[in-house]
Amino acid sequence: MFAGIPAWTLAIAALPFVAHAASVTPEFPVAAAGWLYAAFLAMVLTPKLAGWIDIALTPTELRRYGGAARFAAGVATETVFGLMLWAVSSFHTTLFILGAAFGRSTGWGAQARDAHAMPWRASLAQFLPETLFGLAVGGALFAIAPALFVCSLPLIAGQILAVPLAVATADPRVGAWMRRIGLCGIPEDFAPPPEILAMRRTG
Repeated sequence: MFAGIPAWTLAIAALPFVAHAASVTPEFPVAAAGWLYAAFLAMVLTPKLAGWIDIALTPTELRRYGGAARFAAGVATETVFGLMLWAVSSFHTTLFILGAAFGRSTGWGAQARDAHAMPWRASLAQFLPETLFGLAVGGALFAIAPALFVCSLPLIAGQILAVPLAVATADPRVGAWMRRIGLCGIPEDFAPPPEILAMRRTG
């Protein structure tokens, strides 16, 4: 379990070298690599797809999620955000595991759940390694094999855009806008239970 994430990060780092070798060696198994990539994405998305299909095939459930259009927009938004977040967290976890393996003192602090904005400077300081890694891998892939660069975006786009992603998703105004239009809403957002309504009245 602990070796899997660093191994996957290493595989992403090796992509430019594999792409360069493939341009020199025509025998590279493109079809097998494509099926492996598709299998990986399927494993990541299948649990979510099962839930989404169940909701989509149940009209009463679609209404509870704000209707078909809102539900589809929420699915698309969550998929893109989930892939980008996975790219950032996997690289950060790799650094965490490597640091622990070499005796670096590590800690796991509590999450900050109160609404607050994240300044650009703080975001850059926090996510500079992820950004540099994504730019290095993405730039090399774009120079060697532009088509492979496009295919690799689900794996590296989150790293390349880690800084603006952190700033945007931490902005309370973004959350307020999503609530206002019902994007990524759950049934309790569209039909709040009595407990939530009572809390809002007293708050």
